[in-house]
Amino acid sequence: MQRQLLILGGVAATGFILGVRATRPRSKRPPETLRHQLERLWADPRARRARAKVATRVSARR
Repeated sequence: MQRQLLILGGVAATGFILGVRATRPRSKRPPETLRHQLERLWADPRARRARAKVATRVSARR
């Protein structure tokens, strides 16, 4: 009896996992990596202006 319950639980868990994976949306492109996000942020004109502003403030304090 215990063995049958264990097998039934394993089948139920496997079915649940496969069902969850089947309902996930399939993305057309892979997710953006952290490296690419940082490169995009570094090249952003607004970020460049902010870095320049901070650099001038820091250099003015010295």
